[in-house]
Amino acid sequence: MPEQFVVGSEGGTIGTAVRKPRGFKFISAHDDFAPLDGRVFSRARLLVKEVAKHAQKNRRPSVHASKRETELW
Repeated sequence: MPEQFVVGSEGGTIGTAVRKPRGFKFISAHDDFAPLDGRVFSRARLLVKEVAKHAQKNRRPSVHASKRETELW
């Protein structure tokens, strides 16, 4: 499992997920996702699911996760 990964959509980067002792912390790169900024999720899958739910509520393009260019994946 990577130490960090990018969470994005067809519209670009939404934020970054960074591994913490108790899960993954979401760091928002877009104002629309500021309510989720700083939240720690127990699993990466839960983080992506919650971001996708928030995106759907706000009518944003589909959400995906991808490895960082640093090859941490």
